[in-house]
Amino acid sequence: MLFTAHIEGSNNLLFIHPRPIFKDSGRIPYILRTLEVQPDAPTRTDLDVLLALETRPDEDPFTRADKIREAFSVEKVTQQFYKDFHRLFECAELRITGVEDDAKRLFVLKLFNRLLFIRFLERKGWLRFDKRRDYLRALWEDYQATRSDNDTFFGSRLKLLFFSALNNPQQRNLIAINQGGQLRALIGDAPYLNGGLFEMDDDDQTAHVPDDALKPVIEELLYRYNFTITESTPLEIEVAVDPEMLGKVFEELVTGRHESGSYYTPRRVVAFMCREALKGYLQTATSESAEAIASFVDQRDASMLKNPEAVLDALRKVRVCDPACGSGAYLLGMLHELLELRAALFEQKRLDSHTLYERKLEIIQRNLYGVDIDPFAVEIARLRLWLSLVVDDTRNPLDDPNADVSLPNLDFKIEVGDSLLAPDPQQKGGSFDNEVIHQFEEKKAEYMRAHGDEQKRMLRKEIEMLREEIRQWAHADDVEGFDWRVEFAEVFKDGGFDIIVANPPYVRQEQINKAVKAKLLALYPDAAEGRSDLYVYFYARGVQLLKAGGMHVFVCSNSWLDVGFGGKLQEYLLQNAHLWAIYDSALERQFASADVNTIISILRTGRPSDDAPTRFVRLNAPFEQAVADPRHQRVIVRTRAELWRSGLNEQGMYEGDKWGGKYLRAPDIYFTILERGERCQVLVWKGAPILVEHIDPSRC
Repeated sequence: MLFTAHIEGSNNLLFIHPRPIFKDSGRIPYILRTLEVQPDAPTRTDLDVLLALETRPDEDPFTRADKIREAFSVEKVTQQFYKDFHRLFECAELRITGVEDDAKRLFVLKLFNRLLFIRFLERKGWLRFDKRRDYLRALWEDYQATRSDNDTFFGSRLKLLFFSALNNPQQRNLIAINQGGQLRALIGDAPYLNGGLFEMDDDDQTAHVPDDALKPVIEELLYRYNFTITESTPLEIEVAVDPEMLGKVFEELVTGRHESGSYYTPRRVVAFMCREALKGYLQTATSESAEAIASFVDQRDASMLKNPEAVLDALRKVRVCDPACGSGAYLLGMLHELLELRAALFEQKRLDSHTLYERKLEIIQRNLYGVDIDPFAVEIARLRLWLSLVVDDTRNPLDDPNADVSLPNLDFKIEVGDSLLAPDPQQKGGSFDNEVIHQFEEKKAEYMRAHGDEQKRMLRKEIEMLREEIRQWAHADDVEGFDWRVEFAEVFKDGGFDIIVANPPYVRQEQINKAVKAKLLALYPDAAEGRSDLYVYFYARGVQLLKAGGMHVFVCSNSWLDVGFGGKLQEYLLQNAHLWAIYDSALERQFASADVNTIISILRTGRPSDDAPTRFVRLNAPFEQAVADPRHQRVIVRTRAELWRSGLNEQGMYEGDKWGGKYLRAPDIYFTILERGERCQVLVWKGAPILVEHIDPSRC
């Protein structure tokens, strides 16, 4: 099916291709793939899609349906965008001079991020040059027509735009000042944005960016593709470059993913994990029933909630962290979930009357934290959060010069650092002056809202003084890695995070630097051994970061369920957490681009009772279908006591068990035999047929 619609208030056309997901439940949810086309300025993406829809009179309906499905493939757009991005990124890196080699890649990434951000802002209508809304192209064409011999586009136009407009709080809006002046003639109308993306650093002052580095970026990347400011949802996907696609580009380009072990998590998996984490959190933070919470989180149905005010309060207080945040998939996923839940409370219970933008800003400021070792990743994660704010801001600073659309500074929310090497943040005992931590929290919050380089510099100085006071209390000496207890002191004053959700790096043990491995083994002796892959240490660190009863949700390799080093991790988790569930897909890996068999684990921290159940869930249909319909799940339940006993050796020491082979991958006949074994004597010898003795067929 293919529908077309005219978008009210513009000349744009919207092409809509709905596809059903499944029909087993009696309802038919659809994925909507859309393409918005400006007839007077179509992009290359628009033309490619429309040309691919051409059909012949003699084509059968199935061939036509396949053509439509192929034409609306977002995956094809993503792959081609990455190829072009990668090619032009490498060319720009070669042509740009004036920046030290070890800093050049990050400089080029920031430059590309700035240009992409501007391209997204065009779609929002926040930039205008000579009355044109294709701002960057208009700026480039005007520069080409008026340039002097020694000019560069970066030096004569972009630096003015970046640092005299987008990062200049004294000039909130160029419309409101310098009417008809030289600055406006050079860069048009642009708002003050703040946020850190357009802060000038030393490399911006020394870099030489020739026009031949930027010309193909503008012509072959930024205006070849259709851009949309709205991130797609699992059920509504636009055939365009959206902020999420930047995360996929990051996966391919920025991290060197095979070296860092970073893989991009599909949106459907992110959404499921965030919802499971929130269900567990709300069961602890409120008195609502599990059934009411599940209906609220999964279906956005607040009708069963007995105290919706308490639920809203819990949602506003939750602290969520991704200790390996990468390009921000889980930060954006949790932002989306929290936003929709708060919107549901407003629509159904008339609670939380903030605007969508105000809710989103509050969630970013109060609820989300992220750390990653890769500064490239942190740049992308911050960019996506900024874009997510812009999309829901209904004001237009070009129409209202007094509209403050400045973005928050995320330096102390999404941070660069090694999440593993610092001491356990829960170890420090004794009391500390909470007033200092309170001041630390207040100054960081003030910094998020700060405008101007001087105000930020003064606040950074105050924050650093308070940090040093906290550090001297927390540690006798400096520590290596990201110091969680100090950097997020306001969180650990209250016991830790409520939710840790992550896709930890998959790095095999032989690829871990020997010196680093020795430090990790000293820090995590109860959870890891020499053969442990890197994600094992993230499991233990995730537990340490949580307050009692906190939710720990990971997607990672399934190797710890069976191999030798997994026994140590199994023992650690059985002693320090309630393993709620482990999900395994019988049909598909969760990373299309990764040669890794994965599982999703859901834990709650704290020593559970011996009868606490663990659900081993095998998904026997495509992921979205299986998690929504229990008929496509095989569930095996074992108590903590049963799991512990099955992993003991003859000396009574826990050495591990093959949880994956026994409970997730074993065929159904295995469990049939186990059930009948209570009535029939069943004996299986390695390499020999099954021997069954003393069987009464009527009883089996």
